Amino acid sequence: MGDSGFARFKERLRGRFSDSHPTSASRFARVHSSYFRVSFGRPGGEPALDAVRIMLFDRIWGHVSGISNADVLQSNPDDAYLSYHDVRLTNDDVDTLKNDWLTDNVIAFWEEYLEREFLVNYMTSNIVLLRPSMSFMLLQTDDPLTLREALPDFTNTTHIFLPINDCHNVNEAEGGTHWSLLLVSAVDRIAFHYDSLPPGNREEALQATLKLGVLLNIHLRFISLDDSPVQENCSDCGVFVCLSMRHLLLKRLLLASSSEKISMNLGGIRVNASSGRREIVRIIDRFRRRGERRRSYVSTFAFVCSLLLITILPALPLLLFPESELSVRTQDWAQNLARTLPDTLREMKASLTKTWTNG
Repeated sequence: MGDSGFARFKERLRGRFSDSHPTSASRFARVHSSYFRVSFGRPGGEPALDAVRIMLFDRIWGHVSGISNADVLQSNPDDAYLSYHDVRLTNDDVDTLKNDWLTDNVIAFWEEYLEREFLVNYMTSNIVLLRPSMSFMLLQTDDPLTLREALPDFTNTTHIFLPINDCHNVNEAEGGTHWSLLLVSAVDRIAFHYDSLPPGNREEALQATLKLGVLLNIHLRFISLDDSPVQENCSDCGVFVCLSMRHLLLKRLLLASSSEKISMNLGGIRVNASSGRREIVRIIDRFRRRGERRRSYVSTFAFVCSLLLITILPALPLLLFPESELSVRTQDWAQNLARTLPDTLREMKASLTKTWTNG
């Protein structure tokens, strides 16, 4: 089994094991279960008690490390990298942030992030960030009125952001070849289209505008802003959508008063896609570390409770039925464990040290 199968496990133990031994955590993961079975499953011991100890150790190890034996054995690209409120990012989603075309999930995460971290602080604002799945659903539906219950309530909405995708196949997951951004001002009855590779998604954006007009029961004037920032390759369109959306939301709409006229033009704005990709990754990793710390607190509590349970359970028969045969057998087991535990710990330390040293 290669090191890739233990990547997440090694990350959790990075603070405890030196980076000079990059496979130390992998070896420890392979050794820990088998070693404890040998150490505690001694001849003359109680087989039933040994089985319980083995099972409890595996459970406790899972709580402490945050990963089960099954997780150690494999790592799947579809495994969750981060769960952030209503968005689940997979390893594949995060990999696209290196230099690839962004997935729906990454853009959905960005919108969730803007809502949870910024928009929530402006209680009087009525701005909606439609997810890519909702925009796609709107484009593929002949009668937009049938989507009323699936979409947010637009009654008091002033502005709507829509990521536009050129995918037309409802059976193709993560389809399409290009992202652009549509910003609808319901108060001004105008739809602004920002495309980093014009004309790009102009027709799709126009169709989305017409259908939103039906939902809002107003006529929307469509404006394609051809002086929007332009990408330099074929894969940065999603990054341009994310950064343009943030700029328009935080620097324009949320800073303006309700009666103030503001420019929605992005002419002259420079977009550094590489820097934007790195920033999104940093934000994702920050939330991931925060989640791991919370899980660590819970795991530590569960670990302590499990140890207390293991300690207290053998003593219960002694307290409740001090003269019973089970109590006598439990006392014998406890005395035997007290005699053998120091040797067991020394053997375990020597075995693990030898494993890491011999590499």
